[in-house]
Amino acid sequence: MNLDTSVDGWYSEPELSMLGGACKLAPDGDILEVGVFRGKSARTLAEYRGTRRLFLLDTLVCPGCDVRQWPTGDGITHATTPAGLIGMGTLALLHLDGDHTQAGVTRDLDTFGNLVMVGGRLAMHDFHNAASVRNAWDAWEHKGKFAHIGRAQSLVVFQRVA
Repeated sequence: MNLDTSVDGWYSEPELSMLGGACKLAPDGDILEVGVFRGKSARTLAEYRGTRRLFLLDTLVCPGCDVRQWPTGDGITHATTPAGLIGMGTLALLHLDGDHTQAGVTRDLDTFGNLVMVGGRLAMHDFHNAASVRNAWDAWEHKGKFAHIGRAQSLVVFQRVA
């Protein structure tokens, strides 16, 4: 994998490799990243998306967010609210790394989690180093819908099975 390390951010190379692999192996469908910050993980998704559309959502309230480093091009949409995700269909991959409060993660799961198609992937960053992320996942109504398929440090990947 050719990982772009030119953008500052909190992703390690093993995490980027796991995310890129999840993207590459996901079925046809749209890809959504919630919580783009400076675009480090978004660049990995852009590289491995193939011809699939990539939607990048960030409220831009985090100090240091820099949309100038986000990937651009055909099939890539930037949005600052869910209303800006015009035309987004079912998701082959949902990557959550936005609001890390339990309420914020729960909101993102409620809003986007059920848009992941059967066979699609759900990746969550900071799963093992932010208790609120793990607690939101444990409380969310996902039982029987998603199976754990991989982990690299604090990034976990689930596959929708039902």
